[in-house]
Amino acid sequence: MRYDLQGQVALISGAGGSLGEAVARLFAEEGIIVGINDLDPTAAERVAAATQGLALPADITQRAEVEAMVKALVDHFGRLDILVNSAGAKVTPHPLQMLSDEEWHSTLALYLTGTFNCLRAVLPVMLRQHRGRIVNIASICGLAGCAGAAAYSAARPASSA
Repeated sequence: MRYDLQGQVALISGAGGSLGEAVARLFAEEGIIVGINDLDPTAAERVAAATQGLALPADITQRAEVEAMVKALVDHFGRLDILVNSAGAKVTPHPLQMLSDEEWHSTLALYLTGTFNCLRAVLPVMLRQHRGRIVNIASICGLAGCAGAAAYSAARPASSA
């Protein structure tokens, strides 16, 4: 079954990266209006220009930045129908005993707190609209684990509720 999503508004976190950009381009081809989030403002602008979307650079690990980003998107388009949590970072595999506290905390902040911040910010909008779709990108590493990627495996669940 194919759904007609033309004219709906999507927010894509991490859309400056390869997976997020691919989602943004596919959505734009389907007529979905895209809000392009990325920590890197240059990447957000580049993908927004390619998809005729709105660049929304923000650090999703920071609640206030996410709330301001969602407000800007809703103020601009008047609605928010879809959230895709696809933000991520390059994983450099190494043994657990070499994992620093800083790397552990920054990985959990991105994948867990960042996703939570985005969910918390969009839910009031979607509840007011009585509809919305949320896609959390997961990883097989969250189900089976990946050698040398303890923090990533812990933070990137294989399924979401």
